Amino acid sequence: MDPADQDAVRRTLEAQGRLLGQHDQLLTDIWSSLQTLNASVTALLASGRAELVPPPTPRRRRVASQPFLAAPREPHVPIPERYSAHMGILGNERADKVAKEAMKRSIFEEELKCQSEGNSMEKERKKKANEK
Repeated sequence: MDPADQDAVRRTLEAQGRLLGQHDQLLTDIWSSLQTLNASVTALLASGRAELVPPPTPRRRRVASQPFLAAPREPHVPIPERYSAHMGILGNERADKVAKEAMKRSIFEEELKCQSEGNSMEKERKKKANEK
């Protein structure tokens, strides 16, 4: 091992040893404090100084004079469509499809209207021709 690496490892181990010693001291102090607290509580209980507070008496609830009304039923909500990760794309495609279908319908209706007007005009021409 390189001597520079050995010095770094030694410094790290020394720092960890100091930290371990500090933790050991803290744990010893905490243990001592817990023992003191335990002795104090035991002494208080033994001498009768610890007063026990009686539990509160349960209060009786008033019975409602009105009969209980059942909550209204929730409205039926249909199961939503399955979510797709490409919802934005599919949503746009769906909107385009609906728009195209609406356009086709309006074009078809317009063609029917023109045909019926054309038929009416044709009938009038034939009628005028027959009258002559």
